[in-house]
Order: sequence, then structure tokens, then C-alpha cells
Amino acid sequence: MKAKEGFLDELMGGLAFFKEGIGAKGLVRDRWPRQSDLGSIASDGFALASFAIGAHYGLMEKEEARRLSLQILEGAFTLERDHGFFYHFSDLTTGEKKPWAELSDIDSALFFLGALTAGNYFGGEVEGKAHALVDEADWPYWVAPDRPQLFMGKAQGRFYAYWQDYAEQLMIYVLAAGAENPAQGLSDLFYKSFARPKGSYRGEEFVRSHTNGLFVYLYSQLFIDFRGKKDGAGTDWHENSRRAILADYAYCRDNAKTLPSYAQGWGLSACDGKEGYSGDYGTLPGVAFVSDGTVALYAAVSSLPFAEKEALEAYRYYRAEKSFQCRYGFIDSYNLGNGFRADGVIGIDKGAEMIGMADYLDGFVWGLLTKERRIARGLAALGLK
Repeated sequence: MKAKEGFLDELMGGLAFFKEGIGAKGLVRDRWPRQSDLGSIASDGFALASFAIGAHYGLMEKEEARRLSLQILEGAFTLERDHGFFYHFSDLTTGEKKPWAELSDIDSALFFLGALTAGNYFGGEVEGKAHALVDEADWPYWVAPDRPQLFMGKAQGRFYAYWQDYAEQLMIYVLAAGAENPAQGLSDLFYKSFARPKGSYRGEEFVRSHTNGLFVYLYSQLFIDFRGKKDGAGTDWHENSRRAILADYAYCRDNAKTLPSYAQGWGLSACDGKEGYSGDYGTLPGVAFVSDGTVALYAAVSSLPFAEKEALEAYRYYRAEKSFQCRYGFIDSYNLGNGFRADGVIGIDKGAEMIGMADYLDGFVWGLLTKERRIARGLAALGLK
């Protein structure tokens, strides 16, 4: 295992966020301290992964971690679902979905990956319930009738938007291709059909996303180990993420004179900003992105398994700056130019940060999901080998 460098302290902060944030029906809070009634199914997934991480590193008793995991999984069976998929946001105090919440395949997929992480670590009843929930997902439900693409969400009884460009959705194709029941799975057609525009910055060429926020290159790849795997077209998604991360680092350093946040920190990704949450923070070679000096701390920390030198540089800076700390470890984001400091944390960002540290230390989450037959089968079906 690599030197801990205070990682366990940061992991403890994340664990506290998830342990203290479990509400009705096993739902986990979306953020702290604002919107205290908001639960997120994606946050549930990251919580499940975090409890396995906590037990693995001796930061909590394994029995407590197993019990909390079961509480989340058992609660998930009682949540409103459609064809096995979950609504993005629910009321933390009642467990009822928010009236405006969308049915979400990507947030459900994050939950499924967290459930499989916990199942492979704890085994037994946790594994059985995790598999039961994952296996109820009916992936053909999301197929658009007029194109070889999947819908992104469903709200007010209508599907909307498509996974037509490269974004964070690789996990969907892997889970769908590896479905236990082939009738509920999908072929590699949908994986092959999304656009893969290439871009480059400072010599780093890669398949880029629209705004180039780093979460796109992290969420699937933190859970699923793509290292050394290429598809039939020769794409290596781990290497693609590494290059996108190095491009982000270079972009921030190139703009440090005008935007002081980029002098020592880096990592542009969806996060809180002075005007509220935004998914548009990003860098070149993305398009229509926002770069106003707002840095997401989790983005660099989550990048540890991909760009060790650059991520450690940011991590050490964040650890030394007390204004970047809160009761749950690193705050979500900051902007030195306008004096903004996030007032707390967001579950999906804190969870990504924790998995990034664990994968960096000893490949923990990667190793667990490599053993999962649903993941192995999905990768093989997509030609990723």
C-alpha cells in the first residue's frame, strides 16, 4: 500500500458524512448542510462503497459497516421504482420521491455499482440483496425507438435526452451488457453508437466530452477497472481519462495568472459555485464550458489513480489550507478570485473522492468489481479486453 499521507483522515470525514446522513428507507442525504431533506439514490451508491472502504482500512467495525449497508439495500426495495430503476431525488424524511425528480438510469447505475462493491466485500446477505436489486434493472426500457441510443431520464411520464455523446455513461453499457438475465440486457450496439469526438490540449489527445468537466472521466472509471483494456476500435478508457486529467491540470496552470485558484489547485468539474451548483465547469478542448476560477477539490483528489504527481500536488495544498476543511473533510469547492468557499459537501463528490483514494492506495474498489461476474461479463461483451 502507498504512503497514507493523511488519506485515512479524509476517508474518516467522508465516512462520517454518509453514516450520519441515512434517513427514511435507507436513503442517504444528497449534501450537507443545505437541503437537509434531500436524499439521492446516487449518494446511496457511494455510501455503500464508502462503508466497504471504511471496513477495509479499519476505520469502522466491519459488522457496523455491514449493518449500515443492509439498511440501505433493504430500504431500496421499498423505494418507488420503474422497471427496476430509481428516481434521482427523494425526501430524506419520508422516503417518497420528490415530485420534480426524474427517473434516472445514470443515478441508478451509480447505486448499482455501489451495491455490487458492498456485495463483493461483505458477501452473504449483502451480496444477495445487492444482486437482487441490480438484476431487476430492465435495460431495454431505456432504448430510444428511432435511434441506437438510450434515453437519459424520464419525467412527467416522458423520456427525454439521449446518451448520444461521450459522457459519464460507460457504466450503463457495462451493466447492461453484463445483465444476469439476457432478456433484460443490451448488446454492444449502444456502446458503439455514441459520438466520440477527439480533442487535444498541450499535447494530450483524447475522446472529449462537451464541457470537459472531470466527473465525466472519473465516475465509471473509479468503479470499473479499465486499465490495460482496449475495445475493438482501440480505445483505452483509463488512458483516455489520464490524458483528460493532465489536460485539465495544464489548462489550469496556463490560466493561473488571471484566475488565482489555478495557481496551486486544479480540477474543473461539476460542483457548487458562488451562484449555486453547476455541471458546466470545464476546460479546453471542451466547448461551452465555464472557467471562472471555481475549483472542485474532489476532482483532483479523485484523480490520484490516474495522475499521481499532479493529484498529490493538489491534495497536499488542500490539506494545508484550513479554509478548505469542514467536519467531513474537504469542502466541495472554492474560488479564490471571488472569495467563494463551499459551505459543505455533496455526496456524489465526497464518494468519488473516497473511491479515488482507495483505488490509489491499493486498488481496493477496482479489485472488488473485477471479481464481479456482471462487470466482467459486461466488459467482455463490449469487447473491452
